[in-house]
Amino acid sequence: RIAVLAQVHAPSPPVAPDAFDFQRYLYFQGIGGVGFAYKLLDAPAQPSPAPLGHIVERARQDIAQEIENHMAYPAASVAMALTMGRTTAMNESDQQAMRVSGLAHVLSISGLHVGLFSGVVFFVLRLAMAAIPGLALRHPIKKYAALAAMLAAVVYMLLAGSTVPVQRSVLMAGLVFLAVITDRSPISLRLLAFAACVVLLLFPDALMSASFQMSFSAVTALMVFFDWFTPAWSRWSRQAGLLRKIALYFMGICLTSLVASVATTPFSLFHFQQAALYGILGNLLAAPVIAFLIMPAVVAALFFMPFGLAAPPLFVMEKGIDVFLEIARWTASLPHAALLLPAWPQAALGLIAMGALFMILWSGKLRILGLVPILAAIPVIAFHAPPDILVSPKGRIMQIRADDGDLYVSGRDQERFVREGWAQLYGVIPDSVQVFPKEGGAGPVLCDPQACRISLKGHSVSWVRHASAREQECAQAEIVMAPFPLKRCSARMTIDFYDARDEGAHALYFYKNGSVRIENVQDSRGARPWSMSPDFLNEKAGAGNF
Repeated sequence: RIAVLAQVHAPSPPVAPDAFDFQRYLYFQGIGGVGFAYKLLDAPAQPSPAPLGHIVERARQDIAQEIENHMAYPAASVAMALTMGRTTAMNESDQQAMRVSGLAHVLSISGLHVGLFSGVVFFVLRLAMAAIPGLALRHPIKKYAALAAMLAAVVYMLLAGSTVPVQRSVLMAGLVFLAVITDRSPISLRLLAFAACVVLLLFPDALMSASFQMSFSAVTALMVFFDWFTPAWSRWSRQAGLLRKIALYFMGICLTSLVASVATTPFSLFHFQQAALYGILGNLLAAPVIAFLIMPAVVAALFFMPFGLAAPPLFVMEKGIDVFLEIARWTASLPHAALLLPAWPQAALGLIAMGALFMILWSGKLRILGLVPILAAIPVIAFHAPPDILVSPKGRIMQIRADDGDLYVSGRDQERFVREGWAQLYGVIPDSVQVFPKEGGAGPVLCDPQACRISLKGHSVSWVRHASAREQECAQAEIVMAPFPLKRCSARMTIDFYDARDEGAHALYFYKNGSVRIENVQDSRGARPWSMSPDFLNEKAGAGNF
């Protein structure tokens, strides 16, 4: 516990109806407020004896110090992400390069890292025990190695911060090693289904998260594909020499990246409106570096740190990370490296997931029927139009989509986070969004210091900048919006400061028949514990209960 001078406010609501809900996400993380610390007032001494959480956090700080002592940035920032799950030290350009190159999954500790970490421990221990004939011939060394790998995965989880994705990954890895210990096949859809059930029993909110959907879709697709492909793969491996085995290894990387990319692309486009077109190439080049250099060095560094011998493995890790970053930057620099699309409706993702599951779970020729909902999702996506107007959760800015598809925003100096979120929803980069002029015209927007008048699909819209223009704009515009209260406005529709404060961000859709549909965040997500204001709760339950 610390005492600190800080400014804390409620988590930000969604930037648009059906957009990512930060309040919901933080609610399930147990976080009720976010903000900034200005001054540390008191930091009491650690209690003695220190509880497990303090011991683990002290170890994390020591690891960070060791990394900074022996590695240079930006490699040190990636090393911290791989060992401790700390990504705050990474610069934005490298993070963007990893996203565009399809290597962003390396930054977030998940199944890949836990699998490689525990796999290295399993392989090294089993190899060491196999070198002792008396032990190898009389004891189940494979089970011993699996048990040690399970414990190593738990230690890695504690050092990585024990976030929910890491916990899910450790749970799945533990089930795999448990299958090895009990002489069961570790690769089966039943095991995957059991892992999903356990995860959802422990973390039911994970079902709607991108990490759950993408990780389980990738693993499911890989299991189904390699179950079908294993007989041919086994024949090729038995007859292969050294060169052919090397070729098969890289072929396996390509197939793994291809299958995982196909399985996760719908979820990536739905949640992030972005997909890496060269993800297969990036993963093909980076996978050997991660598997044979970086992750073994992570295991060795964590093992040798207590003995003061971490410098050699950290040196190897640094060189591997340097190569990895160069691969990410080069792949991201290729033309058309990222595919950007507007946000999808939820129905489209549901149809794709339903069709894919039918094809996976059904047997026989009828599984081809799974293509029907997948194909039905195409027109749902194609005919889905993004909002014509968006108003921010605080009502300070608005954005319009002109008839030609160009985007215009009322200001570039306010609510940067909201503007970036809007650009992502439309599948464009933020710099491509034009700004309302201070005076004069830009596309369908005509402005003066008091107001901006917009002609949009046969509707007259006014964005009132100054209260002195309120009466005039209300008299001549069909739709009037303002970042301050609009009282006694005669326009057909108004959205002002109070509307945004009480109902969240607004979205307007214009149709050819002249009708207008309006949505707001509060109506789209309903009355939930993370979305209800204290005033609303008092009205519903009675002030005496609070």
